[in-house]
Amino acid sequence: MTLQEVTVAALEEKIGTFQRVLRRLTVAGLGPGRPGAALQAVMRVIAESGECRARDL
Repeated sequence: MTLQEVTVAALEEKIGTFQRVLRRLTVAGLGPGRPGAALQAVMRVIAESGECRARDL
């Protein structure tokens, strides 16, 4: 493998690890009475874009 291929493979591995850790932290932060990850994402879109209709989401 070339140095570029090795670098790409290492980066892909690190990104995968980052995604798994982020997913675990998101799930761990969910507790009774707290909104789930999907609802948090929708609330973030609304917060960033302002008022919008449900069909626009």
